[in-house]
Amino acid sequence: MTVQAQPGPGRLVELLHGLGVAHVTAADDLLALGLSSLKILQFSMAIEGEFGISVELSTLLAAPTLGALEEQLTAARPDGT
Repeated sequence: MTVQAQPGPGRLVELLHGLGVAHVTAADDLLALGLSSLKILQFSMAIEGEFGISVELSTLLAAPTLGALEEQLTAARPDGT
C-alpha cells in the first residue's frame, strides 16, 4: 500500500513552483495568480498524483487561497487527515 503525502499549504506551493509559478505563498488567491487554464489543469493533476485526491475545477476555483484548498483536500481524504 502506498502512503500518500499529506496536503498542506507548503506542499501546494511546492507543486505550483514545480509548474513554473514563482512567487506564490499559502496566502495567495489562486485566481489572482493569473494561472492559465493549462496551469490549473496541471495543478489539479499534480494534486491527484501527489495526494491521491481527484480535484474538480470547481473545487480549485471555490478555494480562495492555498490554505483554504488545503482544508478542502484534507476533508476529501478518505481518512480525513
